[in-house]
Amino acid sequence: RAAHEIVLPVPLTFLALDGCAELLRTVETVRTRYGNPGLRISMVVPTFYRRTNLAHEILEKLKQRFPKEIAHTLVGYHVRIDEAQSRGLSIFEHAPTDRGARVMAELAEELELRARFFFCRLVGARLDLLEHLLEGVSGRGELGESRLPDAERRIVVLDAQVRLLEFHQAP
Repeated sequence: RAAHEIVLPVPLTFLALDGCAELLRTVETVRTRYGNPGLRISMVVPTFYRRTNLAHEILEKLKQRFPKEIAHTLVGYHVRIDEAQSRGLSIFEHAPTDRGARVMAELAEELELRARFFFCRLVGARLDLLEHLLEGVSGRGELGESRLPDAERRIVVLDAQVRLLEFHQAP
């Protein structure tokens, strides 16, 4: 099954802009030559952010090129993220209280929020109604408290959204 969207991390360095341009050409090739016209860049994530003139200049260029796709969350350089990668762990496993973990959690929440809005636009659904329908599935108790942790509840809701989307797209 082919991918439908891309989250594009872009280091705020001069050479990364060239790589970004090359990737855009590759995405266009996949759309046209390989029959995946729905492939889209859903989020551009600025990484290795520093407070320098060059980083701000590159960030502005990314905002101009990707006005709707640019992430609001800027990911700086975090040693703990590099350490986690070198150990084959996520930042949440390696250093869950580190600032890098908080930034990655913010980024994940932003991506989830964008997915919800995209889904709503695509099928014309209202998420509040969908979540109401899913209360029994996600384990709401009599007093309204969730028996599932928030992260698991979000996964249940997103999974249901994907299933509903697939149902609407079925021939």
